[in-house]
Amino acid sequence: IRSLFNREDTAGIMFTLPFTLGFLFFMIVPMGISLYYSFCKYNILSPPVFTGLDNFKNMIADGTFLQTIKVTFFFAFVSVPLKLIFALLVAMSGIYRAAYYLPSIIGGSVAVAILWKRMFAMDGVVNKLLGSIGIKTSISWLGDTKTAIWILILLAVWQFGSSMLIFLSSLKQIPTSLYEAAMVDGANPVSRFFKITLP
Repeated sequence: IRSLFNREDTAGIMFTLPFTLGFLFFMIVPMGISLYYSFCKYNILSPPVFTGLDNFKNMIADGTFLQTIKVTFFFAFVSVPLKLIFALLVAMSGIYRAAYYLPSIIGGSVAVAILWKRMFAMDGVVNKLLGSIGIKTSISWLGDTKTAIWILILLAVWQFGSSMLIFLSSLKQIPTSLYEAAMVDGANPVSRFFKITLP
């Protein structure tokens, strides 16, 4: 038995087993059940009744469906590039990376959600700061459809620590000889970034 556990492939399986089981039981199984329920009429109090594509027909016919799709795509197309840009800038800056990674550690907690809610409330910190510099405002940042999406994007971009670590590990793999050769050839910082760093 000891020789079996000393094998490299067995050790790899044992170390990845907790994640694999967690992924199966907490991701795949709930997703499968949700997929089944999407074809059923179900209200928790009564057993599910299979109705075919009726739920999807009702969803497409709903007037808010297209608006939801548009807002979701807008959120994705704005927040993801901004998150990657900030992550790359911080990874290249070389200062206080641990402090910038901190939001990713605590970013999904209930306490942080309440903090953000209070910050952008009518009597929150943001409105008070704007008032202190002479801008009188009483905006409900999370209650207004025009500003709420931008607050959510800001919250998503703020958690760029994981992306920053990926960029940082990639930047460490770039040989310094490439930068030295580019500098000898007269390449400026912008050229070095687009020709060496970014690729």
